[in-house]
Amino acid sequence: MTWPWRFLGGGTALTLLVGLAALSRLPYASAEPNGALLRLSWRARGESIERCRRATPAELSGVPAHMRQEVVCEDTHVAPYRLRVVLDGRTVEDGPVAGSGVSGDRPMYLLREFDLTPGRHRFDVRFEKQSAQQSGDERSKDRSSEGEHEEEVRRRAVPRRLSLDTTLVVPGGAVVLITYNSELRALELLGGR
Repeated sequence: MTWPWRFLGGGTALTLLVGLAALSRLPYASAEPNGALLRLSWRARGESIERCRRATPAELSGVPAHMRQEVVCEDTHVAPYRLRVVLDGRTVEDGPVAGSGVSGDRPMYLLREFDLTPGRHRFDVRFEKQSAQQSGDERSKDRSSEGEHEEEVRRRAVPRRLSLDTTLVVPGGAVVLITYNSELRALELLGGR
């Protein structure tokens, strides 16, 4: 490489560095500095739903004895839940929340945001398991609920119904967070007064 190219490359890098440093000192102004935000954010492990059937003798005949499973479970997914958010008497969200993953058998991840004006607000948040029409051998069961782990699995799964109904004064620029506390097994409010 000749010296003119090195000089040009060094000059360009120095110019970009000085420009980046200058831009990083500019103050950030949001579009609505006096606004506030209600954020719902949590991860929850829902109840697992499986469709199970007895294996046929033909299916069991070619399988070694130590690997045979008399009950075959298919179509595993997390039970659907419904999120309903009422803000100051107005419904702003009412819809299903499903398990993540391609087949819907992973934990549920929820992130919703709602703009607020500063002041007093009433929040009514409900997160409820939807009733499933179970037919035949379809049953509710967690894959790891066998034996001694049954109590641990029940403790970790999100309850069938969670709700938070409260009134709160929200200052300008605040972010009010509603999240799921897995230790308390309840919705928890963070922020505001």
